Amino acid sequence: LMSNMPLPKGPMPKGMRMPRGGKMR
Repeated sequence: LMSNMPLPKGPMPKGMRMPRGGKMR
């Protein structure tokens, strides 16, 4: 999950922290 944080795929920094961001990946 840490690698997803820096990824530009995350639309918002809050979503990345939430479990929803992981599903979007």
